[in-house]
Amino acid sequence: MLKSKSILFVIICLLLLAAAVCGCGASGEVESIDIRLMSVSLSTGLDIQLIPRDSKGFLVKTEGSLDARLWSQAGFGGAANYDFTVQEWEDLKVSSGDYTQSQGASINLPYSEDFFSINSYGSLEVTLTLPDGRSFADTINDILILELYSGC
Repeated sequence: MLKSKSILFVIICLLLLAAAVCGCGASGEVESIDIRLMSVSLSTGLDIQLIPRDSKGFLVKTEGSLDARLWSQAGFGGAANYDFTVQEWEDLKVSSGDYTQSQGASINLPYSEDFFSINSYGSLEVTLTLPDGRSFADTINDILILELYSGC
């Protein structure tokens, strides 16, 4: 009897450890967001991963509205030029279907048809607004904005 209780205890501990490591079952409130740049393409724009996190750093799969702004940047490692917006995206819906099992939400930020840049760097700020009105932001610097000529 004692041996079976010990085995059961070990199994429960392993399950709790596995849930803590993968973030499974995390259901806390959003306390911050992280964004990762996944790819940059002239045809599809910027692909990012949005990762809302609770106070323990676990992924929270939440819905909301996403705004993003891409500013020019004074070279690699340079300061963002907040006076020059390269591209803006507003009110993009984030739904539970955008999330993978244990990763963030995959979001595409397509370039507009009149987008024009000549191999420069940029800073991307992303803001997630939750249904309750709270908002969280994160920034990625040193994004290479690829060359695109339209109508040539």
